[in-house]
Amino acid sequence: MQPQTTRRAPAGDLLYVVGHTATWAYVYVLSFPAGRVVYKISKQITGLCSDRQGNVYMTQSFQSTSTIFVYRHGAKKPMATLSDPDNGAASCAVNPKTGDLGVGNVEGGTLLIYPHGQGKPKRYYLWLSPNDLTYDSEGNLFVLGGNSYATLGELINGKFKRVILSPHVPNPTGLQWDGKHIAVGGEAGSSSYYYYGQINRYAIDARKGSLKGSTTLSTDAARFFVRGSTLIVSDGYTLYFFSYPAGGEPTKTIKDVDEPGSMTVSVAP
Repeated sequence: MQPQTTRRAPAGDLLYVVGHTATWAYVYVLSFPAGRVVYKISKQITGLCSDRQGNVYMTQSFQSTSTIFVYRHGAKKPMATLSDPDNGAASCAVNPKTGDLGVGNVEGGTLLIYPHGQGKPKRYYLWLSPNDLTYDSEGNLFVLGGNSYATLGELINGKFKRVILSPHVPNPTGLQWDGKHIAVGGEAGSSSYYYYGQINRYAIDARKGSLKGSTTLSTDAARFFVRGSTLIVSDGYTLYFFSYPAGGEPTKTIKDVDEPGSMTVSVAP
């Protein structure tokens, strides 16, 4: 499925979504919150994140090289590229306090931080695979790993320390600061046909995560992104919008993105 595109991105916020099939890969750019595809960027991308100015960072891991592309809000060509010395760039996040860019490398098991989103990065070695990462509003950095159960680490005094989540999150699918809490995606249960997704919200204190609430969904949550009161979820095939933190049934369904993966909302500058 290849949706029609328009020449110019509309005014307002934009939703960027990684999509691909067996033969091609794109980053779809959609109006937000309307959810209409306005154009697409032909790149094979692993992770997406954005900063407060609306700049979008795209991580790409290809063979023996990793690159981070930097796009201005609504731009179709990158304004800059960053070299990644460790192959396997899979996730990224931007520090809202400093503008530093964090990039997780699953192959090298490292976390790279680019000061103000540029230049030569500082490397941290991890004891978990950095599948996802996020900064909270105070600039504290968290990294999510694990397969059967979520493993969460926090950067404290230059070293990553384990944060114990109570309760555990089975089959973790994502991590994001939602404005109040650390949100961790996972599974709530299953039927004979599909899994039910769930987003758990934790308050972190003294390396312990206490559950403050859960958002249970009527679909699987292979990937998710929170923007205000809107929760955007991919089950691997379709995009859904939900009310956040209410969850339940989707308020909108978008089928114009093939196999949607990582996503971010770029705010209009």
